[in-house]
Amino acid sequence: MALTGPTPTSHLHIAGAANNEDQARVGQVLIATAERFTLLDTYLTSGVPYTIRCYSESARGGFAVGARVVAEDVVVDFFAGREASPRFPAVVEHICSELRRVFGGRIQVLWPE
Repeated sequence: MALTGPTPTSHLHIAGAANNEDQARVGQVLIATAERFTLLDTYLTSGVPYTIRCYSESARGGFAVGARVVAEDVVVDFFAGREASPRFPAVVEHICSELRRVFGGRIQVLWPE
C-alpha cells in the first residue's frame, strides 16, 4: 500500500471499523495528529453526517482532514484545499502511518486518478 500522494480529495477506508472501539482509536490518531501539527478542531461546524473527528489547517480554511462512519466502515477524508500547503503531505503521511500501525490490512488507501 504505497502512498503515491493524495489528490485534492482522497480517502482511506478502514473495513469494519464502525464499532465504538475502532472509532475511538481513529479519533485518538486524529487528535494526536491535530496536536502535533497544530490543526483547528472543526468538528462542531462539520456538516458531514456521522463525523468522528474533523480538523482544518486554520480558521481561514486551508486543508482539512476528518473521519466519518459509512455503513460498517470508517472513511478518513483528506481535502487539500484550494491552495497547496507544504504541511498537507506530512499530515496525510502521519495519519496513514499511524492508522496502518493500528489497523494493518484492514486499510485501503484510495487516491483517485
